[in-house]
Amino acid sequence: MRFADEPPPPTSPRQYSGLLGALHHCISGGDAPAAVSLLPTLARVGLRAPFPLLSSLAGLLLLRPAAPSFPSLAGRLLLYVRLAGLKRLVPCSTQLADRLLSLNFLLGRPRDARRLFTKMPRPPEFIPERNVCSWNALLKGYVYHGQPMEALNMFQHLVREGLQPDQSTFVSCLSACAAMHSLKLGEQIHGILLRSGFDQNDMIIASLIDMYSKCSYLACAREVFDLTVRERKGAVLWNSMLSALCHHGHAQDAIGFFVHMIHERQKPDANSFFLVLTACCHCSLVEEGVKFFDLMSERYRIVPGEDHCLCMVDLVSHTSFDDKVVELIKSSLFSFNERFWEVVVRSCIIHGNGGLLKEVEKQLTG
Repeated sequence: MRFADEPPPPTSPRQYSGLLGALHHCISGGDAPAAVSLLPTLARVGLRAPFPLLSSLAGLLLLRPAAPSFPSLAGRLLLYVRLAGLKRLVPCSTQLADRLLSLNFLLGRPRDARRLFTKMPRPPEFIPERNVCSWNALLKGYVYHGQPMEALNMFQHLVREGLQPDQSTFVSCLSACAAMHSLKLGEQIHGILLRSGFDQNDMIIASLIDMYSKCSYLACAREVFDLTVRERKGAVLWNSMLSALCHHGHAQDAIGFFVHMIHERQKPDANSFFLVLTACCHCSLVEEGVKFFDLMSERYRIVPGEDHCLCMVDLVSHTSFDDKVVELIKSSLFSFNERFWEVVVRSCIIHGNGGLLKEVEKQLTG
């Protein structure tokens, strides 16, 4: 396979437009596997996909980093960039470079990401605001890859270069402090936020609550929540505080907080219900948990997910046999899942619930 600095022209304009048209069609249709499968064909005929298309393809892959096919597809895209002789040109496209930084981190290649970052032009060659996105990709990648101190070091370099941190920057820094359980560093980042007069939106306030909670300073997490004006308190903030209470084992307080959330006319989401059901499990409050579960589907029209159902399995196994309990399990969307029934059996054994265990065995053998 031959890749020169200037690849030979395609055999015909139709071939060029046809291949790139097919690539564009796959990407615009959200078909990442089909788009990636076209890259070797482009390479064989000496064509380089335009950076905007490659950037869109990288963005498409980043939408589903947990997908089983992600490592293979992302790796093949990065391989194409290298083999097609595009690697040295990528730093000139900030958006593509930012996304390739993220792909490298998600694939566990922090060194490759750092090398790419160091090759990227610095202000005044590019607009500083756009350059901040590149720093953010690096910070986020280090946090994701379990290197929070590296993320904070990058933050110091960003400030030294005279760039203005944005929402993503502060969220990554607070996440790094939370991962390190460093209250001192977290308070320093919070101080920078306050002194800069930066608009603290939902994501930043939620990150502050999470940071103080994971640094074992629940009182300060609650203070951050309480000092937030009511108009800013969306489901994200309520859930952050709920999660903090659960994290510290304050299950009863979490349940009371959830009830207060509803009284304040804040609509709970699926995550809110998962957290309150988890709190009910910790306190063995079966009746309350069943009521919340019913409230979720009947009043708020939220379809229970697997996590909600597994919470209910753990919860109902605390109680004695009841037809309603069996019907709840049978009617679950995940009752066909073998793992689901295994959890039911295990919970019944742990809690000594022989009556319910017998009914479950009937369902499995029936």
